[in-house]
Amino acid sequence: MVILEQTTGKIVWSKLRVENTGLELVYPIEHKDKSGHIETSYILYKNEYPNIRALIRYHDELGEHSKREREKELKRTYHPAALRRLRRRIQNFFKTVKDSVMDVMNLLIGQVRKTTSAGAMLTS
Repeated sequence: MVILEQTTGKIVWSKLRVENTGLELVYPIEHKDKSGHIETSYILYKNEYPNIRALIRYHDELGEHSKREREKELKRTYHPAALRRLRRRIQNFFKTVKDSVMDVMNLLIGQVRKTTSAGAMLTS
């Protein structure tokens, strides 16, 4: 369970699920919002991250198994094995290459849109 505090003053207490498009905060029980809709979760998209003031998880609320798992994960994160470091470096290299190629493609498509009659087709 975590507590999310936003810059707007909204506070959400729920279970955190991390997705690739953002965060989903699943409520322990359903409740009605101000307009009367029943809500089971709150979704926070990546572009809304600047609105986060604090995301708090109290470690004393974790069970013994969760505490051990957290310690193992922290140890692997801060002191990774050589194979894991190599895999990260390779992944980062290919992600950088992919991003660079996509930037070049977007630049080329933008130029074609501006300068040729085919640009009208690309725009639509």
